Amino acid sequence: DGRRVHAVMSASRGRAALAPEEVVRRVCRDVAAWLPHARDARLVWSRVVKERRATFAATPEGERARPPIVGTNGMDGLLLAGDYVQTGWPATMEGAARAGFAAAAAVLGVPASEVVPPPMAPGVISAAMGLSAVGAEGVERR
Repeated sequence: DGRRVHAVMSASRGRAALAPEEVVRRVCRDVAAWLPHARDARLVWSRVVKERRATFAATPEGERARPPIVGTNGMDGLLLAGDYVQTGWPATMEGAARAGFAAAAAVLGVPASEVVPPPMAPGVISAAMGLSAVGAEGVERR
């Protein structure tokens, strides 16, 4: 009747050199901080997978190279959607989904703001987890 926790650390170049045991220790510490009931959990098995090519660091130069969703290369009627187009978001699944909504809006002839869901307020998830804020310096509890 076990439970599973999966953790993903993106853009964590500084942690890539850590031994798997240290990664597991840090993840367990973080899980216990976010889910206090997990402090009594017993770790049965763990596996650390390091995929150094899975995440890239976006740069201003790379952002300028991303094509727009509408009117690419002077080709009327061509619409692009995906994680590689200009969305104002990183090249992620979320960014790709937003590009799809924006392309659909262009097809429908309506402003993208009528179709693209607004981003969630940062406080929504933090509040649901009993936290007041999450900043660069760490987790702040209520």
